[in-house]
Amino acid sequence: MSHRKQQVVALLKAIETGAAEPLAIINPDKYIQHNLAAANGLAGLGALLAALPEGSARVNTARVFEDGDYVFAHTDYNFFGPKIGFDIFRFENGKVVEHWDNLQETARPNPSGHSMIDGPTEPRDLDKTYTNKELVRAFVDDILVNGRMEKLAGYFNGDKYIQHNPQIADNLSGLSSALQAMAARGITMKYNRVHKVLGEGDFVLVVSEGVFGRKQTSFYDLFRVENGKIAEHWDTVETIPPRDSGRMRVASSVFARTPAQAKSERALRRAQLDDQALGAGLHSSFTLGKPLGIVERKARNRSRPSALRVPIASDAQGRLTLLFSLR
Repeated sequence: MSHRKQQVVALLKAIETGAAEPLAIINPDKYIQHNLAAANGLAGLGALLAALPEGSARVNTARVFEDGDYVFAHTDYNFFGPKIGFDIFRFENGKVVEHWDNLQETARPNPSGHSMIDGPTEPRDLDKTYTNKELVRAFVDDILVNGRMEKLAGYFNGDKYIQHNPQIADNLSGLSSALQAMAARGITMKYNRVHKVLGEGDFVLVVSEGVFGRKQTSFYDLFRVENGKIAEHWDTVETIPPRDSGRMRVASSVFARTPAQAKSERALRRAQLDDQALGAGLHSSFTLGKPLGIVERKARNRSRPSALRVPIASDAQGRLTLLFSLR
């Protein structure tokens, strides 16, 4: 396992253990968060972790992959309840600077007995990464986005297809039966846009958004390719909150940035400038205290003296705690 993969697995496990050391891979001056329950920066992450009931979190990462600057993981969580999730981290200069995720409540095994997380975990055919990504990209565009169902059979090896969606049975015939059943019940599923295709070897993750049951939805689909055909599939589906919910409409799972996100990112960059460049403006810095691993943010403004200590610290046992709320 590569060093970056190990760092991501440790970072996710820290949600359960409260260990502070894995947080060091996060860039304290620039951490863009797409999970709608958390704000940007270490402050947002600390507040989210502090909201977890003590001792409730469980994190078991089943598989992790790397594609350029991105590392993506598939994890079995107890995070405010049992969930299966995909997490994507973007690295820049050796540090994590951006995060997306997609979570779905854990369901019982599907009609073929497969769970949402079991199956092969290690990538193979690393020399075929690009080819497999292009195959899956074409499949999603042809079938899920544009509905060219006459091409469906060409992407599979006969009827062979292992399915981990909790509602769908194995084989291409199982997929067809499930789609027909949804149509009969008036449930629509439409992929409108593909945001990202990431892969390593025979595993390919596609990040999309569309409509499921008349609700704006983010789709994370992980495919395993075998001999040039789609052989296996895992997914999570998450509803995107509407505009009037008081939260950003673009879900944590979606790569496109809203104007609000772009503004937030610009603010993060401005905060990295020193006081001379900003005149009397706000200067932000993060420091990592030792030996307790205290992460704090200091804010000072010459015209409005203030001090802000936020939100991540570790006690003598290395457990994460919230110091103060960010105002």
